[in-house]
Amino acid sequence: MSARHLPLALLVALVGCRSPADEPQRGSVRFAVISDIHHGLAPDALERLESFVAAVNARAEDVDFAIQLGDFCLAQEGAEACTEAWNRLAVPAYHVLGNHDMDLTDRDGAMELFGMESSTYSFDVAGWHFVALDLNHLKTGEERVPYANSNYYVDAERRAWAGTEDLHRLRADLASTDRPTITFSHQPLGMTFEGDEVPPQQEEVFDVLLDPESAPVVACVSGHLHTDRLTWHADVACLSINSASYFWSRGMVPYRDPVFAFVTLTPDGSVHVEGVESEWSAEESVLAELPRTIPGMRPGIVERSFRLRRLP
Repeated sequence: MSARHLPLALLVALVGCRSPADEPQRGSVRFAVISDIHHGLAPDALERLESFVAAVNARAEDVDFAIQLGDFCLAQEGAEACTEAWNRLAVPAYHVLGNHDMDLTDRDGAMELFGMESSTYSFDVAGWHFVALDLNHLKTGEERVPYANSNYYVDAERRAWAGTEDLHRLRADLASTDRPTITFSHQPLGMTFEGDEVPPQQEEVFDVLLDPESAPVVACVSGHLHTDRLTWHADVACLSINSASYFWSRGMVPYRDPVFAFVTLTPDGSVHVEGVESEWSAEESVLAELPRTIPGMRPGIVERSFRLRRLP
């Protein structure tokens, strides 16, 4: 079993077996992150992914791990080329499931394609704790049903929920460590329009993440929105990673270059995001019709630095 894809329950058990003397001092971590490649939809998705792999491998000695935040590829002919490219990464590499990964299959099929053993899991690097979340569930009454074969095209209030059991496991995982924690999810956490409250789907996740008896969750990193944005929720840094490929507005409005980022965490809580800047690759008539009220809508990821507020 690969350490990078250990089920969260087993990782909880492993963390619980450590003694305080085994806990490493918090160090610097650099990870590479890409989101919403959309292989099977974006015509040049594979080339964009290969550019990311090449960029990571060129500096592999300085990168601790790579992660993609969902909407990776459709389960159809040609998908193997996408997963094979990902597997050429020379650093530990992790997947997060996105809704479109279940357009043509169910959750188990997507995990099999990507080589995942669990859709929720955690891992530690240099004194930091990282948790991958699966928010790909429909809610009907008290029932939570995983996305499968495009079943998520329903009312928004039923979409993007965590599984009930996943929430229990998340609470247990965070209770098992005191390391500062960063979550990765496809669906956003903490991303709202100014003045709006987070929706119930996010609120119940934050109820777990902000438990004062658990590890301090300092940041949530997500995709899905195809935007580049930093917001704060209860002093948790919420970072939206732009799509590698395009913004959607009455159709695909592509970026000229593959978009991704390298994120560096330092022991004192400083964060530096080194993003790829690009340009729109569309006719002026298309650009003129882009909405102007979407926070973070831009063709790239801006370079930014900030300090984590909840770091102990």
